[in-house]
Amino acid sequence: LLSRWRLVVLGKKGFPAANARELVAIARERGSSLNYGTSGPGGIVHIATEKFLDDAGVKIPAIHYRGSAPAFQALLSGEVDILIDGTINAGEFVKTGAVKGLAGRIDRRLGAPSLPRKRRDRRLARPDRRPPRPSARLRQ
Repeated sequence: LLSRWRLVVLGKKGFPAANARELVAIARERGSSLNYGTSGPGGIVHIATEKFLDDAGVKIPAIHYRGSAPAFQALLSGEVDILIDGTINAGEFVKTGAVKGLAGRIDRRLGAPSLPRKRRDRRLARPDRRPPRPSARLRQ
């Protein structure tokens, strides 16, 4: 593990869900009529979204873009329903209401309010399986 990247779950403006739990309920109800954007196949956004959807037990088709900026533009225009992206891209747009923050956290330094936090699944947080922190390795 070389770095950590904070991600947030975002919905297009006017999306009916207010948090991740409601998003999952809507995804189960509507199925493949929803879609999500990614910054490209196999990237952190794509993998994080697939992991989120797999944990929730739902399938939503992906629309791949050539980078995070075009994917975010698609969310802003309503072309995609949801997007998981980095906090640095989302902060100001959540604050102004251009997109809906459904889960995750926006740093207060960015001037945006905190988003609803997704409850952590204890099965995923296994301290015995985590690799040592990079700083601990560097001190050796």
